[in-house]
Order: sequence, then structure tokens, then C-alpha cells
Amino acid sequence: MVSLRNLALAASAIIGLTTAAPTTETRQAAYTPGTQNNTQEFYLHMTVTDGDTKYNGWSLEAWHTGAGFADPVFVNGTGTPAFLNGTHLQFDQNPYAFSALGSPSDTNYARWEPVGIQSGYGTGAWKSNGSDGWVVDAEEFGGWLVCEWFHGINAPQLFQLISGFDAEPYTIPSSCARVLLFAVYI
Repeated sequence: MVSLRNLALAASAIIGLTTAAPTTETRQAAYTPGTQNNTQEFYLHMTVTDGDTKYNGWSLEAWHTGAGFADPVFVNGTGTPAFLNGTHLQFDQNPYAFSALGSPSDTNYARWEPVGIQSGYGTGAWKSNGSDGWVVDAEEFGGWLVCEWFHGINAPQLFQLISGFDAEPYTIPSSCARVLLFAVYI
């Protein structure tokens, strides 16, 4: 038997998903430099700063991995349009909010953690940091790393570095590179 509580929870989840993302008309407002609520769409491109530069300029794409889940990988193509909803990085992939998970923390005692994309608002305070590109505004954020990982060659996956592990020399696997992320506005 279906309880009234379960129906109410399901209804609130559906309403939350449908109202989480602004409409396309709202997202296409003109960009005003220095504002936090830039809802103009853009593609995130990477610039390699340390490692193999063969992926310079590639675009971030939400690579579907399951119902409501994706991995951020880079492709030599257009990528997935993104926009900033407050401080949440969201993707214009379908009518529902699909957002980046960007809350770096030392949960696995490692130098880096995978970045995820899932339905909902996402996490982390994403912002453009000028010549340092797009960052997550958090004390433990230490930069970006891309690696040829689960999705094989020519689909490098995005990871976030955790600050505090930057003892010199900082070595990364040969299949990885440190990168900066920059918006190319549509």
C-alpha cells in the first residue's frame, strides 16, 4: 500500500528537479563581468599546465554513467553547455538540473578525488578566478587534474586536487596532467 507520506516525498522530488534549473531564456542573459550570477551558457575548455598538452582546448562533456549520473570528461569537440546557477555549476543536458559535485575534501587520504556530475543542484561554490580559470572556492581545493582513467584513451576524466599534498616534487601518473579550466561563452 502506498502511503501518503511516500506520495508527498515523490511529488516534492519531482517539483524540485523541475524547478532547479532556470529556463533557457533566463540562462541566455548578457554576461556582466564581476557578477556571481552569470547564467549565460558556456563550454568549459581545459589548458594543460603540467603534463601532456595533446588535450589543450578540449571541452568538458557530461559522460553518462547511469541514471542521473555522469563523469566529467574532455572531448575534442563541442562538449556539454554549462551555466552558473548561483554558485552551482549546472549543465544544459536535459530539462532537469544536472550539476557538478565540487566539494573537495580529504575523505580518502589521497592527493586527488574524482569530480562527479549528478541530477540536482550539485555541490561546491564554483567561480571564475581570472587567470587561474574556474575553481571551487574551498580551502582544500588544490587545482584540477585530468587522467585517462575509466573511459580510456581520448576521454580524459576530471579530478580535483586536494591542497596539503603539494610536497615537492609533486609527481602525477604519466596518464595525467594538471590543467586549468576556462569558459568559452556561447
